[in-house]
Amino acid sequence: MRPLLILAIAASAAAADPPRWEQDFAERRAALGKELAPRHVELGKKCDLRRLHAVARTEYFRALELDPENAGAHLALGHLKVDGAWYDNPEAGARGNDLSDRGLAEALGRHRAARRVLAMEAVPRLQALAEWADAHLLEARALATWREVLQYDDMNPAARSATGWVERDGTWISAEAAAVRAAARARIEAAKAGWKVGDTTPLEEQAGWVLTKYRTDAFDFQGFLPESEMREVVKSAEAARALFLERFEVPGSRRPSLIRGVFVRNQKEHAKFLELQKGLTSLERDMYRLAPSWADPAETIFEVCVNPWPLDYPKERAVHQTVHFCLQSFAGVEELPAWLHEGMALWYSDVLTDRAYVLCCGGKDRDEFLQETPRWRRRIFSQVRDGLAPSLRDVLKADLDAMTPREALVAWSFTDWMLDGRRQELFAFLAAMQGGASQGKALREAFGVKGYDELEGVWRRWVMERY
Repeated sequence: MRPLLILAIAASAAAADPPRWEQDFAERRAALGKELAPRHVELGKKCDLRRLHAVARTEYFRALELDPENAGAHLALGHLKVDGAWYDNPEAGARGNDLSDRGLAEALGRHRAARRVLAMEAVPRLQALAEWADAHLLEARALATWREVLQYDDMNPAARSATGWVERDGTWISAEAAAVRAAARARIEAAKAGWKVGDTTPLEEQAGWVLTKYRTDAFDFQGFLPESEMREVVKSAEAARALFLERFEVPGSRRPSLIRGVFVRNQKEHAKFLELQKGLTSLERDMYRLAPSWADPAETIFEVCVNPWPLDYPKERAVHQTVHFCLQSFAGVEELPAWLHEGMALWYSDVLTDRAYVLCCGGKDRDEFLQETPRWRRRIFSQVRDGLAPSLRDVLKADLDAMTPREALVAWSFTDWMLDGRRQELFAFLAAMQGGASQGKALREAFGVKGYDELEGVWRRWVMERY
C-alpha cells in the first residue's frame, strides 16, 4: 500500500470518530501527568531543603500543571482544601531564595542538573504524545503538547518547528508574537505625521526658544528635534494611540484629550521648562529637575530631556507616555494598579519600537533593566523556569515607587498574557474596580481564579508555552 493511501486511511479513521481520539488523548495525558507530577514535587522539596524556596514554587506549580489535584504540590504551596476544592491561603506568603550569591549559584547548578535528568525522561514521552496527537488530527492537543516539550528542552528543533517559532534579529519569538509586532510596525508606516506649525507658541515666547512644531488632531508636539525626527515621533505616537483605541474599542467619551509633548535637549532647558510651569511648587520643581522628564496626566502633557539618550529615545518616550494617558482616560479608575499602568506602556513600547528606555517605577537595580525588548521573553522564560521570577502576588501589589525592574518585566509579561485573548476579562477587571472592588477580588472574579497562586500558575504555564 502506498504511503499517501495509508495517510488517507488514517485521516479518514481519525475524522470518523473524533470524540474517541479526544478521550484517548485525555487519558494518555492525564496518566503521564500523574507520573511526572510527583517527580516535580520531589524536586521542589529538595529545593526547599537547600533554601531555594522560590525555585521550589516553580516545581510545585509545574506539578499542578501536570496534575491539578496533586495534593503534595498544593500542600507545599500552603493551599487549603475546602469542600473538595483547593484554595490559596491568604496568610501563606511566597518565600524567596535564602542564600548568598555564591550559595545560590551552587544550589541552582545542582537543581538544574537534576531537572535535566527529569527532562531526559519527560521529553521523549511528551514528544511521542504530541506525534500521536498529530497523527490523529488533534491539532490543538498536539500544539499544546509540543509547547510542553519546550518547557523541558527550549531548543528542541521538532517542537520549535511544530509551534511555529521564528528567528528575528538573533532572537526566537513565537509566531503569535511575530504577527503582533509586524502589524504594529505596519501601523507606524501608515500613520500620518500631521502638519508643520509655523506660528510662534506660548512656550517659545516665554522661553525665547525656536522649536520644531508638528500637530495632528490628537497630538501637539514641539521641541529641539530635526523635522524628520519629529515626524517619526508623531507617527509613533499616532500608531500607539490608534492601536490602543482599536484594541480596547474605546468610545469617544473615554478617549484622552489633545496630548501635548515637549522635547528639550539638556538639563538646563529641562530646568527652564519646569520654571515656566506655574502649577508646580518649589519642592516639586527640585524633585523633577533630578528626573529626565515631567508629566501632568490631568492636562495630558509631558516634557522630556532627550540627551544623553539614544536617537530613538524620543519615539519610545512618546509611545510610552501616550499609552499612560490613553489607559488612564479609558479605565475610569482614579488609582490604577502600578503593574497595569507600567505593564501596558511597556507592552506597546515593545511591539512598536523594540526598545524600552523609559521605566517609570522607582525601585532599586535599575541598571539591570534590559532595554532591548526582544530579549525579554527569553529572560522571563529563564526566570520562571529556574524559579527566579518575582512572585506575581508581590508584583500585583507593588507600588510604582517600590517596583523593581525585575517586577516591571513580570508586569509587562502579565499584561502580555492578558492581551493574548483575555480582553473581556481585562474589561471585567476594570469594571469591578470601577465598582469599588479590591484588586484581589476584581482579579478573582474577572479571571475565574480562587486566588493569586492559581492566577500565577495560569500565567506561568502560558509563559512556558509562549516564551
